[in-house]
Amino acid sequence: MSNQNNQPQQRPSGFKCPVCGGFIPVSIQQLLSVERFVCPQCFLEIRLNKGESQKALDALEKVKVAEDGVKKASVFRA
Repeated sequence: MSNQNNQPQQRPSGFKCPVCGGFIPVSIQQLLSVERFVCPQCFLEIRLNKGESQKALDALEKVKVAEDGVKKASVFRA
């Protein structure tokens, strides 16, 4: 079945739980601002070590800024 808008389907961002394999939905904004995540299936609490993850978080911040720029530029103004 094709997408009627001819736009690619976007799946939610997140990652697989290391315990149960369930999907943990997490946005870039949440990764940048929240220190812990909970699996909605098994309730495993995952804590983000921001010190050890700083290089990846810096890269994610750049992605977020670029994504925001694309969204802003794609708005049609008459």
